[in-house]
Amino acid sequence: MMNSGLEVVLIILLVTILLVALALLNNRLSSPRRARAASRQEALFGLGFTPLDPPPTGLVERIVALQPHRSQGQITLRDVYERPVTGGRAYLFDSVDADSDGGLWLGSGTLAIVSKYLRCPVIVVLPRPQARGPLGQGPLGHMVGGLLERAYDLVTERGGLVRTSFPDDIEFDERFAILGTDAGAVEAFLTPARRTALLTLPQDVVVVARDDTVTLSAYATPSAGVTDIEQVQSRRELAEALLVALAARSPSDGA
Repeated sequence: MMNSGLEVVLIILLVTILLVALALLNNRLSSPRRARAASRQEALFGLGFTPLDPPPTGLVERIVALQPHRSQGQITLRDVYERPVTGGRAYLFDSVDADSDGGLWLGSGTLAIVSKYLRCPVIVVLPRPQARGPLGQGPLGHMVGGLLERAYDLVTERGGLVRTSFPDDIEFDERFAILGTDAGAVEAFLTPARRTALLTLPQDVVVVARDDTVTLSAYATPSAGVTDIEQVQSRRELAEALLVALAARSPSDGA
């Protein structure tokens, strides 16, 4: 019969081997993810972004304030990066619904600009379903469009928002659903020049603005997890152009 002390040694040895094997397997599986993350970070460095961990409290508060239909503390920001832009700071981040099981992705690769030159009322600019390319065509497009419009209605109701229409600007009115807390303030703010600037955006981009902050996001694929670098660069350029269009005065004017 095997000595009890030797049995213990063998059990410990087997457990150690098993743990080492599991660690090696986990490392092998996670190496591609780490490589992608490192490659993405290096590319973002090339665009002038630097990581922020933890994200600034002020940024979190601003992003929460932009989504009144969500409760305080419900939104968590991940993979936050920052870079300076003319007249302010640009932030790149993913947002997650912290209250959902497993963390529901709310947005991947959201680009926010915070600037003292912005004086925005609460505005949510949502692309209408019929404006979203081939999706808006045919029976399937109409069905999806109806679902999206219903989702927009829920956002309006839960956030205490109201819709604002621009019947004198048919192209703009057909392209976007505009929400806000004060229809008069939104209508006054969205001058013809600012509406023209919004019309230049890609058809899947969502714009949300309040006070000194404006964000650009898109209908993301949560499973993607990693934002395409070219998309980040394009969105940053769009956000900077939008800052100029929405600013109370030009950022190039100085303090």
